[in-house]
Amino acid sequence: MNKLFNFPDELKFLEKFTSDLFPEQSKISLLRIILWGMFFLICAHFLAPSIEPALPHGKRMEQVGITALASTPSDPRYTRLDIKKVPDNSIIWVGGSSLTVKEEEEGENYTFLPSLVSTGANQYLSIKMASRLLDTYTMALDAIEREPDALFIALNPFWLANDQSAFFKTNLMNRGTQLWATPYDWQLIPLLSSPGNVLWAMAGSHHNVVANGYDYLREIMPAGNKTKKKKAAAKTQKKLSYNKPLLFWISQRYDTQTDYTSFDVRQWQLKAMEQNDTSSNFFAQKMLRNLLENIKKSGIPTFLYLAPTDYKLAETSAVQNLRAVQAQFVSIASQYESDNIRLVRIPFSTYDSLVFRDYLHLSDSGNLPNILSSEINMVMEKQ
Repeated sequence: MNKLFNFPDELKFLEKFTSDLFPEQSKISLLRIILWGMFFLICAHFLAPSIEPALPHGKRMEQVGITALASTPSDPRYTRLDIKKVPDNSIIWVGGSSLTVKEEEEGENYTFLPSLVSTGANQYLSIKMASRLLDTYTMALDAIEREPDALFIALNPFWLANDQSAFFKTNLMNRGTQLWATPYDWQLIPLLSSPGNVLWAMAGSHHNVVANGYDYLREIMPAGNKTKKKKAAAKTQKKLSYNKPLLFWISQRYDTQTDYTSFDVRQWQLKAMEQNDTSSNFFAQKMLRNLLENIKKSGIPTFLYLAPTDYKLAETSAVQNLRAVQAQFVSIASQYESDNIRLVRIPFSTYDSLVFRDYLHLSDSGNLPNILSSEINMVMEKQ
């Protein structure tokens, strides 16, 4: 093989100093390096100690009888890999922050809606805060693979008809590349997945060290570093992060004059709802139909739930967008309503009992858990 450095005649004397540092490699030696590398990777796979996955709110869920399924936004797994199939008499809840109830304005002390619903079943929760439609869709496909006795899928009306912000974090693509290999979704793989995502799906997710690397790094990191990072994050000046597509388009195209750093939750929700466009959300409509097709094909009894919104949202400039989203959801979902797909319809009396922290999130679930309990138990008893 050619030498690594091809020195000019005037500098040939440098070759004797670099020859030992960069010896020439033959094809045989390169093959030997590759084989040894594969050998150590295989050994690491079988010898790596088992480790408990770090899951958001995992301990809190465990205290209230719920098993967490979704990983943190920075975890490449997206959902936990150590659980394959759930046991008999199990229900999996899938959704975003609309499945939480939090009385305090500050802090992370959530109560989870499934913990308030008495089902008599093993309860699993796959939840991603700030999840968009493609996030929820992919988590639903993951839940179907686990073969529960029932599914409860909560959809967020603020993202249901918005093609400009279809997903939240890119670690979705690793799990998605595995789950989208179906007649309904295969187009998503070349459209959204990188070669790295495909490599993860084919090999990385099956290798103990690679797949669980997030947990190993978390254990190795000194506790002091974690505390310093939290303090640094708290001191960081609030600024816009353009890695969120909706924020980018609003602030850089639709409304460039507004200072968004001072926006509160309600103001952002209002902007998000105003960006919903039921006349041009072709991708979102396809995702919703694909979701319903996959549920229908699975035969798993499924409750489809459009998260309720505060009445005050209907008094804002986004009221027309809200009504259009609700109407489109009912129009599409009702076409698939059947023995195994049920739309959750909240009675007005129950709606009146809800107390909202903002336009979406609950501080008091009122009579909603009782309504959901009766609906779910009626179906679970038939299983």
